[in-house]
Amino acid sequence: MILETVFFIGVLIFFTIIEIINQKKHDNLLDQIPLRIHVNGIRGKSTVSRLLGSILEEAGYKTWTKTTGSAARLIGPKRSERIINRRVANINEQLEVLNHLKKYEETPEAIVFECMAIKPSYQRICEEKILKSHIGVITNVRLDHTDVMGETLQEITNSLSQMIPTNGVLIIGDIKPKFVKIIRREARKKNTKVVLSMKYITVLNDKELKKFNFYMHKENLAIGLAFANELKISKKIALDGMVKSNIDPGALMVSSKSMHRKNVTYVNAHAINDRESIIMTYNMLKNDNIIGDKVTKVAVLYHRKDRPKRVEEMSNVVAKDINVDHAILIGHYQQMAKNKLVKAGYKKNKIHIIRKQTLPNLLKTISKVSKTKNIVAIGMVNIKGELVDKTLNYFF
Repeated sequence: MILETVFFIGVLIFFTIIEIINQKKHDNLLDQIPLRIHVNGIRGKSTVSRLLGSILEEAGYKTWTKTTGSAARLIGPKRSERIINRRVANINEQLEVLNHLKKYEETPEAIVFECMAIKPSYQRICEEKILKSHIGVITNVRLDHTDVMGETLQEITNSLSQMIPTNGVLIIGDIKPKFVKIIRREARKKNTKVVLSMKYITVLNDKELKKFNFYMHKENLAIGLAFANELKISKKIALDGMVKSNIDPGALMVSSKSMHRKNVTYVNAHAINDRESIIMTYNMLKNDNIIGDKVTKVAVLYHRKDRPKRVEEMSNVVAKDINVDHAILIGHYQQMAKNKLVKAGYKKNKIHIIRKQTLPNLLKTISKVSKTKNIVAIGMVNIKGELVDKTLNYFF
């Protein structure tokens, strides 16, 4: 028994020493990168990561940016871009990419990494063990990933706060004051300065927004300007950099095509899957006259097999919070989604299930449900899927 205990302790000490050695090697690698940025939040992480990386590139930093999610990308100097192929998303990917970067002749002067962890404990590991960032970003707090991050906005705020840097700067986006208080409290524990970015919205004008060839939320640009200000980068350089940023596959985009004697405008909102963000997007489309009284409004809801909880959440949004004339169901859980929509008060005869899930069938259904010539179809809920990919390739 004593020998077994000694052996167990010996093995434990051995692996502890190995972990310490590996961490030391990793820390040495991080020390060679003078500026490290870690971007977190519920919505807009990928777009904001791209914006910040592009600002740094414009300001002359040798920068590598990594986005994650369903369309992970590694963006190098001069905004060169490559797809990150993977089977399953795992936080070890962050380590692998960092080790990959050291193979290049010139060490990066800056890195911008989107946080890929959802579990609070993993978010803490990503910050405290893997990135040890100088500047952190929390884009917003929305009700999503409730099965992992918490059932309330307060719990989600606490989860996102796990990646606050130590002795650094934290830039926060469109977050309600009561949740800002929670973030400030956690930041004080780590001796980190909190910067509120929303005040920078007032310095943006419509002329500057029109420079972007895709929909850009002012809140994301405000984060970019706050970030630039912390690094003493001028507004002009920051805006020029953000305009040159490559569009993310999950970004909100709008495109129109004629088919079956109808004019169909497709809105790529597939990456938007929380109530607050969908309502904000719908209102923005309304304000820009994309959604009007004389068009038929169609919601295209794509449900993924690994996201069953979103079925009820999104059914309630479509039935109660936004005004759409028809709902088309693709992906998984079609019958469940139909039942949830009806239960939430949506008319059964306005719900359409695509049994044979092909692009021609989807396009035909979108055109067929409308009596008007002009149709706006809003794709939402999830982005990763064969039919969604084909639809986005067709329109964009």
